[in-house]
Amino acid sequence: MAAVLVAVALLIVAAVASGISDIAGAWAVPPEVSEKQQAAEDEADAAQAAVREKLEQRLSLDDAWDLVEQYGEQKYPEGFSLNDAGTIWETAADENTWDLRATCRVGDTDGVCHVVVKAGSSGEPYVDSFEIEGDAS
Repeated sequence: MAAVLVAVALLIVAAVASGISDIAGAWAVPPEVSEKQQAAEDEADAAQAAVREKLEQRLSLDDAWDLVEQYGEQKYPEGFSLNDAGTIWETAADENTWDLRATCRVGDTDGVCHVVVKAGSSGEPYVDSFEIEGDAS
C-alpha cells in the first residue's frame, strides 16, 4: 500500500513539474473578461432588458407561453405538452416578438419546441412560427 501512495505522489510531482497543472488550472478557471468585453456585454444586456420591458407591456411572457401550449395542443391532437422545467430560452427579439424555446413532448416522443410569438397590430398575439426539433415531429 505504501508503494502505491509513493507512486501516486511521484506522478503528482511529475505532473506539476511538467506544467500539466497550468493546463488543468486554465481549464478549471475561466479566463478573465476584459473591461471592453464586459462593457459590451453589459450594454447588450441593458438593450435586451429595455426591449423585453416594452414587449412585456404588449404581450406578457406568460400569455405567450399559454398561446404556445394551446397552439401545440391544436397542432398535435395525439398529445402535446411543454416541459415546465425545460425552458431553454425566452428572448425578446424585438418590441413585438418573443423567440421561445423549451423541451416538449409530442405523443410519446421528446423534442425541443421553437416558437416565435408576435403581438399583432391590434394587440392580439399570434404564433408566427412553430417547429419541433429533435425526435418529436
